[in-house]
Amino acid sequence: MKTFYENFLTFLGIFSSGFFNKLNYLPEQEIEKYQKKLIKKQINYCIKNIEFYKNLEIKVKDNPLDTLKQFPIISKDDVIKNPEKFRPARISNFLSSSHSTSGITGKILKSDCSPFAWIIEQAAIWSHWRSANYKFRDRILILRGYNPQPDEPIFKKNRIKNWLYFSPRHLNEDDLHEKIKIIEDFSPLFIRGYPSTIKQLAFFCFKNNISFPSLKGILSASETFIEKDREFVKKAFNAPIYDHYGQAEISCMFHECDAHKGMHLIPYYGYVEFLPDKSGNLRIIATNLRNKFLPLIRYDTGDLVESFTKEKCECLKTTLRVPSIVGRADSMLYDLNNNKFSSTSMITFLSSFPFLKRFQIVQKKDLKTEFIYEYEKGLDNIELETYLKNIFGREIVFNPSNNFILSSEGKFSSIITSK
Repeated sequence: MKTFYENFLTFLGIFSSGFFNKLNYLPEQEIEKYQKKLIKKQINYCIKNIEFYKNLEIKVKDNPLDTLKQFPIISKDDVIKNPEKFRPARISNFLSSSHSTSGITGKILKSDCSPFAWIIEQAAIWSHWRSANYKFRDRILILRGYNPQPDEPIFKKNRIKNWLYFSPRHLNEDDLHEKIKIIEDFSPLFIRGYPSTIKQLAFFCFKNNISFPSLKGILSASETFIEKDREFVKKAFNAPIYDHYGQAEISCMFHECDAHKGMHLIPYYGYVEFLPDKSGNLRIIATNLRNKFLPLIRYDTGDLVESFTKEKCECLKTTLRVPSIVGRADSMLYDLNNNKFSSTSMITFLSSFPFLKRFQIVQKKDLKTEFIYEYEKGLDNIELETYLKNIFGREIVFNPSNNFILSSEGKFSSIITSK
């Protein structure tokens, strides 16, 4: 029943995407006016309904941006330590769409998305895909979000959406030589995945002179696509790339347009501030404009940009634009058969484990692997260990501890490799 409900909300997002997409082309002053209206509404809601914000001494100003500046900048740690303080007193599990995130921090945060926020989420994503000339039921090869068990096939098909899922963990020479015919016969119009998994497939296809003549575009997300890899993938597949930036925390969203001159902020989804960082870059501080179940105001996304511009783009959008997101590059891991795969797929799956608080995977040159993790009572250790042993072998060391390995600067990463 809940799946039907979420599909219904997705349909509403698709249906309304054309309306919301028009907001990207309004004059700058009109966009600012529109965002101020949403900021004011979200602030008033939070002050009345969210414990964390109720306790702040916020003086409401005539200009919502002046009110906004009174709020402290919050981090993922702040939300993880006191998640209920950032949620309304009552949330319907049926009405909530839940997501988990960890990223390179390895700290798992469960994010709840309210119904209208999910509609806006889908409207933004489908508008982005439409800019790449995607039409409903166009064939998409999905290289993310599918982690089969040992007795399951490494691919599956969603016949309603007409998508082919291929396990990111099996993008190696042996499996691709055996299964590439399935992808060729599917003849994808689009490829969607992490830059690291897309690059793996591109390298195999380039090496083996394999092409997908019908391919219209690459839909990438969740990692940074560095320039040399972008150029290689475009050459290997003879198709343009449309990059996406978003977060499970439902904070802000940026999309690469069809002019490929950077990534545009989605103004009806989130508001951003750029604050200087010690590295000389700018921190992305985001305020979501729609979510009522985990409304984050002035949330430090942990990501950076080098610069931004408000100049009108060749695509005619008038929204704020950044060249790219700094960082978020992915590390690669090796399984028990010495096959390389994207760590992002692993991070995404582990983030879905209830009661797993934080984790770190350490893999050495000899492929000896250690899994360091913090957890709460209720974690299914058997399922967790079985899953990781099937990938890394029975020799993987499980270390339930908070003695994580830090860099010389004291920074934490969920993936540490030395190969």
